Amino acid sequence: MKARFLRVLAAPLLAALCVTLAGPAASQPAPFVIHVILPLTGPGASLGQDEANSLAAFEKFANRTGGLRGPPIHFQVADDQTQPAVAVQLLTGIIQTHPSVVLGSALAAQTQAMSAIVASNGPLLYALTPNIIPAPHSYVFATSAETRDLSGVALPYFRARGLTKVATFVTNDASGQNNLESVMAAAALPENKSITF
Repeated sequence: MKARFLRVLAAPLLAALCVTLAGPAASQPAPFVIHVILPLTGPGASLGQDEANSLAAFEKFANRTGGLRGPPIHFQVADDQTQPAVAVQLLTGIIQTHPSVVLGSALAAQTQAMSAIVASNGPLLYALTPNIIPAPHSYVFATSAETRDLSGVALPYFRARGLTKVATFVTNDASGQNNLESVMAAAALPENKSITF
């Protein structure tokens, strides 16, 4: 009876000893953090909130399907309050952590202010607005075709459809001014001389 009791007692003790000697269980790798600067408050909040929600949904999907070849990803979103000075302050702090890439902002004014900081030395700034014209050979990239290219396609399309009287509404912020400048540059091309604004 005593031998049986010792065997029953020894089995859990032996298992505990094996677990202890084996060391801690393998933990999940630390997430790969991607810093994002968006207007979550202020006049640009509706756009910034939509983009933050999209990134959160993508993060869940990416991590559910393997993450970044193993490590999960995490979008660390900061609020630029729709103010270029705040965006610059946030980016300056983020640069101290030596990131590979920063995403943002959703509007031209903040993105232009941030691009001045990273253009020649990085990190890579992936603007979440097409309303910016990155300098060649810089560390700044835009989400899609530049606004001037979009306008350059739109006006010939209108002209081909016989639409030669065009009105445009733009905001008086940097995004609106970039849009207006792009439209007027396209209108100045000789092939678009029949179009009036």
